[in-house]
Amino acid sequence: MHLYIHSNNLPDLPAFSVPGMLDNLQTEYYDSLLNKTEPRQQWMADNFADDYWLEQTKTADTIHRLLSSNIARLTMLTDVKYFQGLWGCTLYDNNSTNGFIKLHLNTFSEIECDTSTVRCNATGALAFLKNIITRIFTKDITFIQSMCTSCIQHLQKALQVGKAALDKKVAPKVLVFQRQSPSEESASLLCLITPFYPRAVNATWLRNGEAVSDGYVVQVLPNHDETYRMEILIEIQDNDPKNYSCQVQHSSLSKTLTVRSGGRGSSDTISPGPVLGLLAVLAIMAGVV
Repeated sequence: MHLYIHSNNLPDLPAFSVPGMLDNLQTEYYDSLLNKTEPRQQWMADNFADDYWLEQTKTADTIHRLLSSNIARLTMLTDVKYFQGLWGCTLYDNNSTNGFIKLHLNTFSEIECDTSTVRCNATGALAFLKNIITRIFTKDITFIQSMCTSCIQHLQKALQVGKAALDKKVAPKVLVFQRQSPSEESASLLCLITPFYPRAVNATWLRNGEAVSDGYVVQVLPNHDETYRMEILIEIQDNDPKNYSCQVQHSSLSKTLTVRSGGRGSSDTISPGPVLGLLAVLAIMAGVV
């Protein structure tokens, strides 16, 4: 999957940038200032020859040209500063495949095209772009369909050579902090889950053992070492933190991990030293006590 951003004269940003992703792992990067695609994983650099990187650069350049000469003109009429989307392919467990190109114009519209059939579906206020984009891609149908074919071939190879990185599992440490407002009229709890990999994680607050369906804020952020952290902040309705627990499910954990407010999270697969050090820094930065 290649996520692209096309900007219209935004300062300090390249006109076109594309991070390439395999599942949740960044594997490569291109932008119009570099004018080339570079690896972001050593195993990608070691196993893909120069012709692959040249091909990826050519693909990004071509997509940029198609978007710049057509869609960018329309966005200028609506004063849209940037638009984004992605292209790529999916390999399913039954070995079936599909290729796709998506375009998202802020809150106006989303358009998705199947690269094998070059058929597009659109939603939102700019659905009229559907026929325009279909005609644009049809003009370059040979390129679009070859892009889909090569994407699947590269995906299959990357899954083989990157198996160790893609199958990596890091089990999270979970801690709960209480944060009191200066007026002491209200309080909130922060559940901090870090580090974990892969990104998919199921976590929620429990109140008296029952899942809380709303009233909290969730952030999932990257760590420096390609793991993730999750922060879940909730306002305490009854002003009694002992009624709250943070519950976490992750593929690295053999069972559900539940940490009660005022208690201490644990994970047998994580050494406490460096993790607790990171948590302490994050806690100080967040202002929790």
